[in-house]
Amino acid sequence: MIEPIRLTFEVDCPVDHAFDVWTNRIAQWWPKDHTVSAEENLTVVLEGRPGGRIFERRISGAATRVEIEHRGWERLGDVGEHWRDRNRGGWATLLPHYIAAAALPPGP
Repeated sequence: MIEPIRLTFEVDCPVDHAFDVWTNRIAQWWPKDHTVSAEENLTVVLEGRPGGRIFERRISGAATRVEIEHRGWERLGDVGEHWRDRNRGGWATLLPHYIAAAALPPGP
């Protein structure tokens, strides 16, 4: 098994707001240049449940601890470790966007 990426950090907001920004408002902080297809008008969707998926959809308070486990790299075979390492760098550039969005007050 290829070791998953595990990230732990704090955001300056309550748990429910952090989860809402992470799942329901992912489009506010996920940069388009971090998508697989890099298409315009693309929506990034994160299913907010255990085992939930993250995918792309085309047109056709108190601090909260966030823990991410990005796993399943062995399904990619021989290139699994390469993609895990590449994604580790991607997460490092994505998380500041999320942290900034989570710090904003809840909106509609």
